[in-house]
This record gives sequence, C-alpha cells and structure tokens, in this order.
Amino acid sequence: MKLSSTKLKVFGGWIVVLMCIMAFSSKVLGSESIPKERENYQFTERSVPLKSGKAQVRKYRKRSSRNPVGIINISKLPARTRVAKINAQNSPANLFGFLAATNSYEERDYGIYSINPNTGDYSKLYDVEEYGEGEGGGTYANGKFYLSVFDEFYWSGINSAKLVVVDVVTGDKQVIEKEAEYPNAAVNMTYDPVNDVVYSINYDEAGEAYTLSKLDLQTLDFTVVAPMENSYRGMCIDGEGQMYVIDDYGDVYKFDKESAVQGEKVVSTGFFPEYSQSCCWSPLDRKIYWAACNWSESELIVIDPVSKEFYTQLAFENGEEWIGLYTTDPFSDPSAPAAVENLSISYVTPGATTARISCDLPTRTAGGNELKGLINVAIVVDGDTVQIKENQSPGAEFSISLVLTNGLHVLKVICLNSGGEGVAASIKTFTGEDMPQIPTEVTAVAEESGKVTLSWTLPEAGINGGWVNLTKVSYDILRNGESLSTDIKETTYIDNLPENELKSYKYTVIVKFGGEECGSVESNSVVFGKAVSLPYEQTFEDASSFDLLNIIDNNGDGVTWQFDTGQFSAGYTFSADNAADDYLVLPKMTFKAYNVYQLSFDICSGSGYNAEIIGVKVGAEPSVESLSTIVMEPTEIMADASSPRHIVLTYVPEANGQGNFAIHCTSVADRFGVNVDNIRVEEFGSIYAPKGVTDFVVTADQAGLQKATMSFVVPKENYQGEPLSSVSKIEILRNGKLIKTFENPVLGATLTYEDEHSDFGFNTYSVVAYSGENAGVKVEQTVFCGIYSLPYMVAPTQQEFSLFTIKDNNNDDNTWYYDISDGSLKYAYCSNSADDYVITPAIELGTAHMIEVVFDAKAGVMGSEKLEVTYGKSDKPEDQQKAQTFDLTNKEYQTFTATFEVTEHGRYYVGFHAISDPDQFTLNIKNIEVRNGALMKAPAAVAELKATPAAQGGFRQR
Repeated sequence: MKLSSTKLKVFGGWIVVLMCIMAFSSKVLGSESIPKERENYQFTERSVPLKSGKAQVRKYRKRSSRNPVGIINISKLPARTRVAKINAQNSPANLFGFLAATNSYEERDYGIYSINPNTGDYSKLYDVEEYGEGEGGGTYANGKFYLSVFDEFYWSGINSAKLVVVDVVTGDKQVIEKEAEYPNAAVNMTYDPVNDVVYSINYDEAGEAYTLSKLDLQTLDFTVVAPMENSYRGMCIDGEGQMYVIDDYGDVYKFDKESAVQGEKVVSTGFFPEYSQSCCWSPLDRKIYWAACNWSESELIVIDPVSKEFYTQLAFENGEEWIGLYTTDPFSDPSAPAAVENLSISYVTPGATTARISCDLPTRTAGGNELKGLINVAIVVDGDTVQIKENQSPGAEFSISLVLTNGLHVLKVICLNSGGEGVAASIKTFTGEDMPQIPTEVTAVAEESGKVTLSWTLPEAGINGGWVNLTKVSYDILRNGESLSTDIKETTYIDNLPENELKSYKYTVIVKFGGEECGSVESNSVVFGKAVSLPYEQTFEDASSFDLLNIIDNNGDGVTWQFDTGQFSAGYTFSADNAADDYLVLPKMTFKAYNVYQLSFDICSGSGYNAEIIGVKVGAEPSVESLSTIVMEPTEIMADASSPRHIVLTYVPEANGQGNFAIHCTSVADRFGVNVDNIRVEEFGSIYAPKGVTDFVVTADQAGLQKATMSFVVPKENYQGEPLSSVSKIEILRNGKLIKTFENPVLGATLTYEDEHSDFGFNTYSVVAYSGENAGVKVEQTVFCGIYSLPYMVAPTQQEFSLFTIKDNNNDDNTWYYDISDGSLKYAYCSNSADDYVITPAIELGTAHMIEVVFDAKAGVMGSEKLEVTYGKSDKPEDQQKAQTFDLTNKEYQTFTATFEVTEHGRYYVGFHAISDPDQFTLNIKNIEVRNGALMKAPAAVAELKATPAAQGGFRQR
C-alpha cells in the first residue's frame, strides 16, 4: 500500500537533511575560518563547476529569513576582512530599490524606497508585504516595479511563486500567482531601455543551474533565452543595450544578452558578495551602481565601465540588502526632448491592419528645461525606424497612420533635436485577429434537483492583448472526462446529473478558435447523488478524494483530517495542546437490514513509539450526534507505514436505510499523527448466508506455466455461527470471471481445483459459497502466474514490487523499499556503507543477444550514490554477478544502461545492488526495462561464391 513510504523514514529524513546541511556548510566554507561571533550568519555556497560544465546553482538567501536572532550587534563582530574605503563623489542619480533585509530581524519593513546616493538615507514609498519570508529579484520598467517572490526550503523545491507589480506613481499593486516551479523564480532582474525588455536570471527546471530569461510585460510570463554557465549577483543594461553582470567574486563582466555568454572582464572590485543584491545603470553619469552586501558589509559601489575604475560611494549602517535597484533618470542627453505624452494606438475597425498613432509632443527636455525650437518625430516599429516627421512644434498634438502586418508589435515614438534622440515612449499592440485567452475559471453550481449551471467569462482581449473575432470561438464541454457537448457558442451550459449514485463531478471547458483547440480550464467540483454504490473504495490518489468525505473537527482546534500529499492518504497530524476529537466521515451508503457489511482500511501511526487512538462509528447522518453506533471501540494503533495495520470490521444493520461510517481519532495531545489508506466497504449479503470458505490456498505453477492450483474447506455455519443445513453451490472466479461451480458440496469437505488457463500476470481468485440465493462472504487471494520474458518492463507498481526480492546484506535494518510518492524503488540514508539488493522476479533470457538493463535513477539532493547492476540464476546475493557499476550524482532522473551476456538459455534474476558510501542521502530507481541488445555474433560475410553443375543439371553452392 502507499503507506509503505514510511513516515518514520520521512521524519528521519528531515533529521538527515539537517545533518547534511550542517556537514555541507562546513564543506562549502572549506578552510575559511568562521569566528564564533559570526556563526549565526547564513552562508551560501560559491559557484562550483559541475561535470556538465554548468555552474552549480548558488541559492540566494536573505539573512532575515534564515537568521532569526534579533538585532545583531555589529560592534561585536571581529574586524572585517575588507574595510570599505569611502570615496564618495557627488552623485546626480535618483536612486530607488526594494529593501529585502537588514541586520534587524524584527524590523522587516519590506518595500520600495527612495535612496539618497550621497548620504545613504532612504525613505519608504510603498509597502510590499507579499515579500514576507520569501526571496527573489526585481526591477523597474515604464513606471512599474516588477518583483519576483518565491519561497523555497533549501533543496526541497519551490513552495510558492508569484509576481508582484507595483505602479510607482499611484501605488496600485497587482499580485500574480505563478505555478510553484523553479523557472518562475527570478533571482535577479534588469530592464533593457533600448529594446523595452526585462531580462532576468531564473532557476532552470531542476533548480540546479541558472538561465537567462525574459519577462513578457504583457503576459507577465517568463521565457528562457539560454542557459548560463555561471552564477551572478547583479545585472544591468546601459543606454546602448550592453548588459553587465557581477559574479560571485565581485568581478564585473560584459555579457551577451542573446547567447548568455560571459564576455570581457571590466574590473575586479575585490568585494565578495553574499545574499540577494542588485545593481543598475545610471544614465546621468554613465556608471554602474551596485548595492553590494555580504555577511559583514553593505555598500553602494560605483563602477565606471569605460575607465574601469570603481569606488565605494557609501556604506549602509545596518547591513541593508537591496534588490531591484533602479533609477528613473532618462537615458537621453539632458538637452534632448523628453518623452511624448498620452501615446495611444487605434484601428478604424477591429482586426484592421491600418493603425493610427496619436500623442502629445513634449514641452520639456529630458533634463526638465523648456524645449525650444522645432523637433523631429521618429516612428519606430519593432526596432526599425519606419517614418520621420520633421519640424514639429513642441506641445502639439501629433498623429500618423501606419499599415502593420498581422501580429504583435512594439511601437516607439522618439523626438529628436540638436541634443540627439530624446526619451522614447513605447506601446505594444496586436494587429489583426488575435487568438482568445482561456477563461480564468469555470464556475459550476449544483441545485438540489441535480441541475448544474456552468458559467465562464472569455477575456475580452486575446492572448496578445489584441482583438478576438468572437464568431470563431466555440466550446466543448466534458464531465469527468466524458464529452457532453461540442462547438457551443454560449458561455453558459446546463447539465442534469443522474439521481442515484453519489459522485463528485468536475467539468472541463475546451476553448476552440476556428475549430482548433486553444486550451482548456476545469471547474470546481460539485457533489450530487443519494449514496455511493458498493463496493466503495478510496485509495486517496489526489486531493479530490476528499470531495465525498466529511471532516468534523469536533474540538475546533483547527487540527484535523486532511489529504496527506506526502503519503497519498488521509492524515491527521497532531495538536501539541489538545487531544484529538476528529472524524473522517465516509460518504452516504445504502444499508439493507441484516445484511453483512465489511469495512476495511490500512492504518499507521506517525511514530513507532507513541500509540494513536482510533475508533469507528456509524450513523444515519454525518454529524457527531448521529454517529452513535460503535463499530470499533477506541483502539491503540502503533504500526509503521512500511507495515501498516490492516483493520477489518463488520457491521450488520437492523433496519433498511442509509448511513455513514466514520473513523474517529481521539489520540492524546502532542503525539505524532495517523494515516489511513485503502478504505473499502463491501456488502456480503444476509447474515443467514454461509461464512467464507476457510483454509483457502492458491499456488501458482512452480514451473512458470500459466496455471494455478487452489484448495479450501466448505463452510458449515452461516454468518451468525448457526449450523447450515446445506450449501447449494460454491463459485470460483478468476479476475471477476466465473471459472468453476461446485454444486451441493458436502459441508466441511476440502475441495481442490486446478485452473489451467490463468492469465499471464496477477490473478485474483475469489470463492463464494451460496445458501439458496444468499451469497456468503467472498474470500480472495492474488497470485502471479507465468514467467517474464523479454522485453521485461515495470514502473514498478506497488503490486509489481511485491515480486521483487529485498536483501539487507549488511543487516543494518536499512534497505530498499517502495516509495509511493515517486512510484520508485528507494534506498535511503544510512551511517553504514550500503550493501543492499533489490532483485527482480525470474526473467527468461537467451544467448543470441547481449542483454540490456535500462533504468531511470537519481541520487538525493546532496551526496553521491553507487549502484551495481547484477544478474544471476537465483535471487540470492551470493549467486549474483556484477554487470556494471554506476556513480550517481544527478539530482533528477537520468536514464542508464547496463549490458551483460549469458552463456546459456534460462531464467535469470536481475539485481540492483546499492553500495553507496556511509552518510550519503537517497537513491531512487524506476522505469526498469530488460531487453535484447545487439546480436552476440552476426553471420560472417560470404567471402566467395562458386557455382558448379549439379548431377541433375542444376547448380549448387559451396
């Protein structure tokens, strides 16, 4: 069952994570001496080349989120390794930035500030509390501040990601929730004023390296430009479009923003950065301003990329950490014209390609003085100047018509005079017919009658912000994946649900444009029906498994049953202060008087040392008052997730009606938690029906044929324990199909049957005894029949895993197990050297081909693993031969192939032998395939062909 991914292992894993992080920190710091006074500071690893040639990702950390030690007394720190030499020069820059952290943990005043570049004083403009305990990068573009915020716990992945957009003029704020994926996490950002593009440094898909990416200011989505070979602490772009980056050692480089290739070194500052930080280009003095910080210093460093000189402009006094540093100063000559105002674009008719551009020409220069004399106006489309209107008057209304091609365009209007090009004003437009956006949500509302009303709203603008021809838009409707209607035009739909069976329903609306699918969106779930049909099963595959369940937090402490995403089960955690009083109520079921109902489930406790208390009740309604009939008294449960306790209960109602079973947790306070999985409710018929057969044994054919032999004893009593007068028949079913009927068997007799036509694979045999029309309790057993041949392919499933042999060769009680969360074979951390086998069932192999073993494997988030692929004629480790050894450092799955040859045809067992060094982390294997490879010996080429007359006039070869 899924609970085999043990919570004890998970809990122990967190201990391991902490131990490994401590060990890793000491490895990262190497020979650097860390004075005791500094040991509370958060250090991060430097850039280390990987085997792939890419730089190892260096996680950005802000001190306040990782160092909750209150106010740090700077004066108690040892002398700095680098003392800032202040060489302040009068700076004309209007500087701004986002304050992400200071040395004062309790004063987490996140927000956008104006910064005086000459004094270091700063004042808040806007709060941005969304930053919270997250991290990320930011930048300014066209009057708005863009902030990427993500939350990550070391190497466990992204927990959340969002983009916060703040209008720095009005303070209006927009928060866009992103998919919690590494590529949506930007650690640094900058604006390209020449091309009106925001560039960013984002994590790659695995979170193991960085990519240079772009943020689309229309869709607010990130797209990858190219992978980066190194990691960088800052990035900015000058007025000519040249990008500069600052690496982990404080070295400044030119950088190619199209290929993500590091270029010429500009200067080495000698400042070693730590934590998140940023830099920006100041167009007024044409210098890079870097808000630099590390564990002991926070400075504003100014870099001149032409003279290659740098100096510390000022030192911040409280360890300030600035991200998204920016200036609003124009990138033009102060005497050049300012930007046009009220820039707009319109079309004569929707979807037309002739656009009219309108604006008001500037009255001031970029430096703020009165603009005198006539000016020229340039119209730039997608970087190309398409028209220039000369001798225009400042302050005049200006308009011009252009014919554009169908698609997305960036238009700029730039005024020019003797001072050169002025400040550009830009606008994006989509010309022609745009594709529709997908509705943000579909709302499903169910009435008591079963009528469901679906409704959605199609965004007015297309995916590129353009016009959408609504006559081409249609919709397909699906309910739980099955088609209900196609090509409807309305944005509402009425469905009528079937009355009887209680089910959860979810709808999908597929948006089509011109008959082609554009995308789809799912509705919320609705529940309707009288009762679930039996047998009822709940295996908790995803969160929707709770749709039909009722949760009662009877003590109102906010700690109760929920879907456990790690165990894929129903989980109750614990309260440190309150004893549990929480019900997991199963859906409504229909009961018949004096019929037997069997409730079964698997359960494990979160700790192997503290028992949890569980009871089971039943009632007519899902309420505490109604759930009064006890099915199982409160019972102490102490079972590890790798070997959960299987509970089987019976209930016999005394009247017809409907009701709900409920699993009731009443554990004492401050325990560890409990998980329930594989719930099944089955109806077995009348209490007057026979009991189940006893001594039921199924044996698969040992020679590997698709046969099975079974035996059992005919029951002599009914379910109440009363003697039966007779059993009318006994049926045997294979995988639900009737294969044998014994008529009027003798009570208490032992019956045998051989199934000579079992299916290849897993076969479930069921035996049911009847007394007239009353079916007795079904007894089942599953066996595997047959021998695997090539190609052998398994994921494996948990059932397939049951056929594997596990051998803890070093007897340390730490070995392979099935990881349900990943669907893989897993070996976990141990302080001993690994010597543990997981071996496949028998596979028929031949001698004509090399044998290939192909599998996906990965190491844990830290450390490295060693694995041998083995083979042999038995599943005993001493009979296994080594085929190939692999050293694994990859943190995401990669495919590996081992090859070997066998000298005689027969049945072999393929093994995976973990031989990792002590104190590593985890090793996972899945998607296993054993197949034929290259031919062992190809036929030799014919060297010479001679023909001679045969006796009967033919020819023969020799």
